[in-house]
Amino acid sequence: MRRLLTWIAISMACASLLLVGVRAIHSDSPPTACVQLLSPTTGDVLTVDANTGAALLDARKDFPLPVAYPLYRSNISPDQRYIIRGVNVSFKGIDFIRAWIGRRSTTNSHNLTGATLATQFVWSPDSKYVAFTGARGWGTRSILLDFAIMNVDNQTLHREEIPEALDNLWFSSSQDIVWSPDSSTAAVAFHELNVGATLALRPADADQSIRIPFRKETISYLMWSPNSQYVYVFTQDDPTTFRKLYVVQRDGHILRQLALPTDLEPMFVDYTISAPRYRWSRDGQYFYLYRSMMNKPRVDVFNLSGKQVTTSSLPVSPQFTSTLWSAQPHTLLYIHADIDAAYQSLVALDVETQQITTLLSAVPYNYRVWLSPNSLEFIVSERINTNRSIPHLFSLDLTKHETPFGEILIKLANGSESNEPIPNWSPSNQKVMLVSEDDTKFRLVWWNKTTRELKHLDFSKQEYVGWGVSPKWLSDDLLGIDTLSTKVNGRKALLLDEPSMTLTTLLSASSDSPYYFAKINDDLVVIATSTNAILYRLTTGSTATVKLPNSLGEIGLIVEPHQRASVLLNGRDANFGRASLSLITTTSTMLLVDADYIAQPVWSSDGEIFTFAFANTASASPMLQIMSRDGILLHSFSLPPRTSLTDYSQLRWTTCQ
Repeated sequence: MRRLLTWIAISMACASLLLVGVRAIHSDSPPTACVQLLSPTTGDVLTVDANTGAALLDARKDFPLPVAYPLYRSNISPDQRYIIRGVNVSFKGIDFIRAWIGRRSTTNSHNLTGATLATQFVWSPDSKYVAFTGARGWGTRSILLDFAIMNVDNQTLHREEIPEALDNLWFSSSQDIVWSPDSSTAAVAFHELNVGATLALRPADADQSIRIPFRKETISYLMWSPNSQYVYVFTQDDPTTFRKLYVVQRDGHILRQLALPTDLEPMFVDYTISAPRYRWSRDGQYFYLYRSMMNKPRVDVFNLSGKQVTTSSLPVSPQFTSTLWSAQPHTLLYIHADIDAAYQSLVALDVETQQITTLLSAVPYNYRVWLSPNSLEFIVSERINTNRSIPHLFSLDLTKHETPFGEILIKLANGSESNEPIPNWSPSNQKVMLVSEDDTKFRLVWWNKTTRELKHLDFSKQEYVGWGVSPKWLSDDLLGIDTLSTKVNGRKALLLDEPSMTLTTLLSASSDSPYYFAKINDDLVVIATSTNAILYRLTTGSTATVKLPNSLGEIGLIVEPHQRASVLLNGRDANFGRASLSLITTTSTMLLVDADYIAQPVWSSDGEIFTFAFANTASASPMLQIMSRDGILLHSFSLPPRTSLTDYSQLRWTTCQ
């Protein structure tokens, strides 16, 4: 099944169905004299007069920043106050950035790099500092490298010149800047060809680093201890083997040097994958490293001083997420895996005493630990025989252990391996569901942790042959169920009201028809296919169908405050490449625009008008339109040409002062 709806921009309920109640409008809602548009990548805020179309870049600081687009590293500060915008500069296949730093808009920004080219920007955890490395004098014979830190509150910038010899491998081997958790010190590694590595430790407000040489070695990974007192430096002698772990105090003193297993290298190849493969214990006194060589995953545990506390590497499950620290101090939970064994053991290891407690002894090979959304509980399935399992529920502190589902039927796949039940938690963690299967039926079974009640719903395989049943909690009391059947070559979207056990069919389609299925609010469910959006009112059971003008993209439903109308945004489809916007009233549906890009619409506080921006080609200046609730075009403005390449995607009504 195609993934569920991943982006829905809504605020209330759909207006195309009968109104059930009227929601009060806050008296302090913003007026509608101007419209503001925000670009998430540049931070630019454009203010447009809703009567004249006069537009200017605005430096107001009260527009909320959206999530950063990953066009360059760490462009928005963690506290959302500052944004870095950059211009990519490419030279001989190497990408650099010239950057500015400011408060949300171009008109309040400062040149950060000047003539310097830089490759990364890393914020301190407290958002007070931003660190970067750069190259001055690019294109000349006197290139100078800088390690720079800016205090963004007082706009002081200290550039520290890096010795010329360290630029040999800078573009290919310098590592990410890593801030200490307390934001007091930044660490970065540099390399000198045929000489070795240098670790630079830079206090945030200092203009020089403490430099520690690592001759004939390459620094491959850096991480700080939770108390910000130590830097753990992983090195290797050549590109394929790891040899040492150094524990370095923040003053540059090397406290300890340890030899490491030679097969740790794969953990550090891909930074996007490797970063989660070490974990600190809950008390911050231990950390483990996860590695996998020749399909034999291993875990090594070290203490705060860098000393390995496990006498040998622990064989663990290939599922990395099955290794985690308990809520108990210094207790490691993992599935003890033997690749040659049919079943594995779930164990708890006290890393201080080395005492191992076996929690379960018959976990199927390659099965994982399933954490609840709040990470306070987990479920592991234990095999009883070839076609039965018992799901075990543990609290992360190991004070609770129960088997609420009893024995679960499982169906053998290909005559050998079985499909173990996968837990499906409700949003509040109060209910958890599993799907079991035998030769005659699929069974949905769920447990309410508060009432201790166990319920189930069966689907006969006489109808649902071959592909099965896929449920998902839409809320704590509502289940969306996708069913597929080779017998009728079709699929259905079902809605289950769990308290009343009422099952409703919302959609029947051919088996290859993708659709999105999501709960919008307490009274509305939306299903969108490639041609229609079906809106279902929970309180009344009424439905409305909206025809979509293009192939299925992602759906946003934005409803006016009094629920008398709504606009439906159908995002760009990967194949079709166009977006569309429709107005839905109580009597009709009207296609407003079909364009290359459409910014998310926004209603006025009284629900009488709404506004949106769109562009018909990637290079065209965006159009801003203001329409009445009945679909009458009130104003249409072409935004300034300089905004043609700016991705304005968030809008709001505001004053013009």
